[in-house]
Amino acid sequence: MEGKKVLLVEDDPLMIRLYERALTLNGFEVEHAMTGVEAIQKLSAPGTKPLVILLDLMMPEMNGLDALKRIKQMPEVKDIPVIVLTNLSMGDGSENEALKIGATLSLIKSQHTPKEIIEKIKELTT
Repeated sequence: MEGKKVLLVEDDPLMIRLYERALTLNGFEVEHAMTGVEAIQKLSAPGTKPLVILLDLMMPEMNGLDALKRIKQMPEVKDIPVIVLTNLSMGDGSENEALKIGATLSLIKSQHTPKEIIEKIKELTT
């Protein structure tokens, strides 16, 4: 499964299990981080880099926007596509801010099934 790794940055254990199961069933290897800080640490470690990053916006320690800013400053991972997943309603500006910072896509979790998100991953990476 070399090259099909997804880094899932999510603090909700239920969402982690849901996405991990769906991604694994579709042939992806999943690594997860529960905070932005943990995601930065994993991305800084040597080894295989993920094909794509799924990034929640609302997390403890370091929110998704701050983590995205840090990711986009890291030369070795800055070009990895980042799909921002949020529960935030449209209108608070977070989705647009994420796109300005460098997210590839910004999706509201409740409007997209894991299957649809996997299709987006495939579109971005093939």
